[in-house]
Amino acid sequence: TIQQNRAIMECVRAGRVEAGARRAITGCPPHGRRTERRRSSVPWPRGVGRGRAASEPASTAPRASLDKTEASRTASGSSGLDYSRLLECCEPDAAPLNVAVLVSGGVDSSVALQLLKRAGHKLRAFYLQIWFEEAFDNYWGECPWEDDLRYVQQVCEQAGVELEVVPLTKEYWDRVVSYSIDEIKAGCTPNPDMMCNSKIKFGAFVDHLEASYPAGEWDRIASGHYARVDRESGPGAATLCMSQDSKKDQTYFLASLRPDQVARCMFPIGCFPKDEVRALASAFALPNRDRKDSQGICFLGKVNFDEFIEKHLGTMEGPLVEDETGEVLGTHRGYWFHTIGQRKGIGLSHGPWYVSSKDIEQNVVYISRNYDSESRERSSFLCHGFNWIAGRTAAEVAEGGLRCKVRHGPGIYDCVFCWVDGEGGTARVDIRGKDHGFAPGQYAVFYDGCTCIGSAVIRSMPEPLTS
Repeated sequence: TIQQNRAIMECVRAGRVEAGARRAITGCPPHGRRTERRRSSVPWPRGVGRGRAASEPASTAPRASLDKTEASRTASGSSGLDYSRLLECCEPDAAPLNVAVLVSGGVDSSVALQLLKRAGHKLRAFYLQIWFEEAFDNYWGECPWEDDLRYVQQVCEQAGVELEVVPLTKEYWDRVVSYSIDEIKAGCTPNPDMMCNSKIKFGAFVDHLEASYPAGEWDRIASGHYARVDRESGPGAATLCMSQDSKKDQTYFLASLRPDQVARCMFPIGCFPKDEVRALASAFALPNRDRKDSQGICFLGKVNFDEFIEKHLGTMEGPLVEDETGEVLGTHRGYWFHTIGQRKGIGLSHGPWYVSSKDIEQNVVYISRNYDSESRERSSFLCHGFNWIAGRTAAEVAEGGLRCKVRHGPGIYDCVFCWVDGEGGTARVDIRGKDHGFAPGQYAVFYDGCTCIGSAVIRSMPEPLTS
């Protein structure tokens, strides 16, 4: 599939695709059909231009999609390439579906929108307004939300898809930011990106759709996540699967979804590695094709993390203790400013120093210059707070088939899972290998092969060596 996609992009850029095949890729036939447009009762937000609905292209604009007969006829072209592979994660055989597309202004969601359009679905784009209303001194000058919205408008107008801005600031604060602050205060490592997906993008946003549109209006919620949904195991079945790009794969961040949320998801770019998504953005001439990927904690944007934490939790001075010797080397402003494995912000010379453990009750932060030493490596952890999304628990996976991730990224371990105090309570996970980074509050995500079966919260804190 990857080789085919690369060949397709080379043909597009070099102009070697015949007219019929190019229509299948670019959605640019010489004519189009006009269908009735449904007017929404949802008020249109100020400052957002109205794009054309996907089902109503202007006479000079590209048609939203090809009908199934034409798509089948033009998919192969004379080159023998299977152009339908471009739409492999878009359910083209089920078209037309009513799809609510989450757009952020980034390249990934913009390419997803274009692919869905070519798959023949009826689309409406949604931008979630979740920026803060409180006035941090450096916030409004730093957060890129204005650029995000401007790019979203341009991308939607180019695609001929109507855009709606959904204000979810209050829900975001209540369900994501407050959770993160509480976890940090408890000495844990929160994962706001996981909460944002389950509680906002596929939670509060779905609540908005159900309150604002007729029941059953939307068949799918689509986004630019690197993941796939497998629907081939049976009618109504849907399982979350890893994407083609192991480095960018985002199933780790989606593992807190409920099964019913997974069933409504669609991830159009999950069949592509990142470089192919960039190539598609260029082939589609997207306005944001050269934009860099966003970085950082989802709810903070470019807000200074320490300033944010100090605003909400204050400061509480405590000792910095060398882990190996028990010697007090300095002070910190509060354990909540530090996470396990952290290097920055310790403020001591003769480093580098790393946070190796914390004593929450005594407000002690343990540090070490030998964080990567074998003495700190662990091969097991305890976890709780399970969320199973594939109809089975980790204990039910066939021997030798279970794997887990303890952070986002390509790293994944073969592992063994067993209940400690009865099913659904606490479990012990033993990984094949060793890792330094287990911290309370951090998520462990479990896989049966490439299928994501659920998640749990790590509960054990690394013990200081001097204990």
